[in-house]
Amino acid sequence: RIRTPRATFYLWADISGLPEPLNDGVTFFENCLEERVIVVPGIFFDLSPRGLRANHKFSPCAKYVRLSFGPEWDEVRKGVAAIRRVIDHANADGGARM
Repeated sequence: RIRTPRATFYLWADISGLPEPLNDGVTFFENCLEERVIVVPGIFFDLSPRGLRANHKFSPCAKYVRLSFGPEWDEVRKGVAAIRRVIDHANADGGARM
């Protein structure tokens, strides 16, 4: 019997080249929520032996977000289009919405 895998595929995206403040993972996440799409800020994966860093601005993961390509392709396409709108808006206005 063969079963269809139920795994996901993740992308670790470097957003450091985006205009400030959108080039911060938390700000990028907040702006994506406005478009009804979720990304995970990189700082959520930056664990030290004592837990999360106190100030995420100094984290080597602060300029990254994780994207999931696990949903159905139609949903992935909608999510990518929403992320494109966030980036286009930042490029047009010179920054993030928040």
